[in-house]
Amino acid sequence: MQYVILAAGMGTRLCAITKNEIHKCLVNHKEKPIIFHFLDKLTENDKITIIVGHLKEQVMDRIKNNFPNLNINFIENSEFKNTGTAHSLWLAKEHGKDGFIYANADLVPDSRFFEHLKKDGSVMFVDKNILFRNNLIKFSKEAANALFTLPHDKNECAYDRIFKIMGEHHFHTVDISDYTWREIDEPIDLK
Repeated sequence: MQYVILAAGMGTRLCAITKNEIHKCLVNHKEKPIIFHFLDKLTENDKITIIVGHLKEQVMDRIKNNFPNLNINFIENSEFKNTGTAHSLWLAKEHGKDGFIYANADLVPDSRFFEHLKKDGSVMFVDKNILFRNNLIKFSKEAANALFTLPHDKNECAYDRIFKIMGEHHFHTVDISDYTWREIDEPIDLK
């Protein structure tokens, strides 16, 4: 499967911990960096594209050193300070044009997510306890094409772009309300 993981941002809500010296996705959660929880669940057969920007060398080095057997390609968002997440996603359009799985680098997923990703078509995970906080979405080839042919807006949020195509494309929804997962945005999320 093709994964596109966004790891370009500055993670400003975690600055009390990162002190702008460590990338947010490399902050430890349960004794290992946040992004490692996700990458640990992937295999050498997966194709992984990670969009980097802030502290890019640190992110790339740690991932390359710890996951030498994974098929990882890095793309730099050199404008990460002045662009929205949709721009980072757009930079991966060549990698995602045949369908892909979108993820943010701050997601600590439940292993059951990956069983659902094997289904055909587009898949969206929904936690009924939390208003749309979805950091893992599978796009079919058709949905990916619709996403990447929208007019490009460098300042747009990826979720705003995704919402624009939802009415036209069917997404299987999976209720993850009883799954163990985390999105690490703020220090309290690390507990």
